[in-house]
Amino acid sequence: MGKLSEKKLISNKKYDDKTYDFCGVKLRKGIKPATLNAGYTINGYITRAVMNQMEADGITAIQPDANE
Repeated sequence: MGKLSEKKLISNKKYDDKTYDFCGVKLRKGIKPATLNAGYTINGYITRAVMNQMEADGITAIQPDANE
């Protein structure tokens, strides 16, 4: 796969900024292979854990307006 053009990189960043919240997480060695063996990416596993905990705490995630 070739390099992305500057215009595409800017477009991707604009979309990501609008669509996602970024949260950097440092994990101890060994966690990544364990999540992959469980059938999840690290991002998928963390997202699932956060959503499960939010549900247990009675917190509803605010969904951004699709028209924004």
